[in-house]
Amino acid sequence: MEPWLVLSVMVVVLWGLWGLALKYASLNLEWQYVYVASALGAFLVYATVVLALALTGKLGHVSDYKSLGIALLGGLMGALGGLMLIIALRLAEASIVVPLTSIYPAVTVALSIALLGESVTTRKIAGVILAIIAVILLSTSD
Repeated sequence: MEPWLVLSVMVVVLWGLWGLALKYASLNLEWQYVYVASALGAFLVYATVVLALALTGKLGHVSDYKSLGIALLGGLMGALGGLMLIIALRLAEASIVVPLTSIYPAVTVALSIALLGESVTTRKIAGVILAIIAVILLSTSD
C-alpha cells in the first residue's frame, strides 16, 4: 500500500476518534474545558515533533517567508475551526455536526482549482457532488 494512502487512512481513523472524544467530553464539560484539554493534547504532539525536528537538525534556515506566513495562517484557521467544532458539538449531536463539518474538502478542492490552477476533472466534480449528498444525508435527522 502506498505510504500516502496509509497516512490518509490513519487521518480518517484519528479524526473520527477525535470527533467522538470531543463529543463525549462535551456531554459532561463546558466547551471551554473541552477546548483547553484538546489544545493541550495537540500541543503535546506539536512540541514533540518540533523538538524531534530541532534535535535532528531538520529545522534550518527558511527563505520563503511568504509560504511560512501562509502555513501560520493555515494553523490559525485550523485552530479556529477546531474551536468552532467543539462549540458545535456541545450544541448538537456528533452524528450531525461531524458529517456536516467534514465537507470542508469541497472548499479545498474549489479553492485549489481557482487559486492554485489544479485541474478540473469530471471525477473531482462528481466526488464533490457525492460528498455533499452524503453530508446532507448524514447530517439531517430522520
